[in-house]
Amino acid sequence: MSETAYEALARVFAATRVALRRRLRRLLPPSSDAEDVVQEAFLRAVEKADEVNVPEAFLYTAARNVAIDEGRRAKRARSLVHGAQDVFDAGPVVSLEEQLLAEEKARLFGRALQRLPHRRRAAFAMKMYEGCSYKEIASVLGLSEKTVENHIARALRDTHEYVSKAYGSKGPNHG
Repeated sequence: MSETAYEALARVFAATRVALRRRLRRLLPPSSDAEDVVQEAFLRAVEKADEVNVPEAFLYTAARNVAIDEGRRAKRARSLVHGAQDVFDAGPVVSLEEQLLAEEKARLFGRALQRLPHRRRAAFAMKMYEGCSYKEIASVLGLSEKTVENHIARALRDTHEYVSKAYGSKGPNHG
């Protein structure tokens, strides 16, 4: 009998819960409860269980996103107390051309990532987006640290090659 998407998520959640909580403690404001954030990440993952290709990476990403949301809420609360001007200040204004170019680059990079083999993509996402160490990635994915190192190096090479081919030899800002 094959494992359902929910069962796969539940199994991965049980195996990574402590590591997720430990990672989140470094990302969250002191007043936040890491266990609550871990639970919320699992609920978000369950909502999208049928769409999840890499449960480990998805849980880490969901947990990171919940932690970011929690940080934003805490920042907003502090801002209101201290009378800060605007918590949602987007920073420097960029031109429409710069916005479109950034969106194009993001789409191209997304296509490059989708072309990577499943485990290579998971290892790469955990390293680049979650800041996980090779040891943490190896533990979550059930690989050796050397294999994780090789997956990430190959992912970097493969995505660079894909993007280079798409833009030609001059790159997106030339021409």
